[in-house]
Amino acid sequence: MMLSALRRRSFSSRAVASRPGLLHVGCNIRRDDPPSKQYVPNAVSVSLRSPIVQVFGSNTDVGKTIVSAGLCRAAVQSSATSSVGYIKPLQTGGDSMMDARFLHSHMDASRLTCETLFSWDTPVSPHLAAQLEQKSLTDDILVHRLSDAIHKLQPTASTLMVVETAGGVC
Repeated sequence: MMLSALRRRSFSSRAVASRPGLLHVGCNIRRDDPPSKQYVPNAVSVSLRSPIVQVFGSNTDVGKTIVSAGLCRAAVQSSATSSVGYIKPLQTGGDSMMDARFLHSHMDASRLTCETLFSWDTPVSPHLAAQLEQKSLTDDILVHRLSDAIHKLQPTASTLMVVETAGGVC
């Protein structure tokens, strides 16, 4: 499709709710779109009872894990009953639980649940590692697994859910 054929659209920042108390993460729509256009196929429906924070940094070694650890630690320390979920959808560099161990070492690990969804040994960006190791991953599979992980961890993450994206994507 040619760029000139694309229609320019203005977007709003309002949430798209499919059911009361649920939010489709990662999508914005125009306020004047009819309901039939408000469905987004790869959107993830999540409960709004506990916030989900995405930590993003486009390069490696820019502090994503340190920020994630700080958010998780503050949430765990916010009350005696708080619990936190941490998801690392894509991890490269060999040790699939490296970031999770870092988080566990800096807070009450009994109230932190960590999950790494996909990992590759090669310490490069995820798309390149997948290509080099011939372990490809589609966006649909990633979104499905992330949705499953959020739904699995959210009941145990009463205070906060942190999703830390991979670096090296700039």
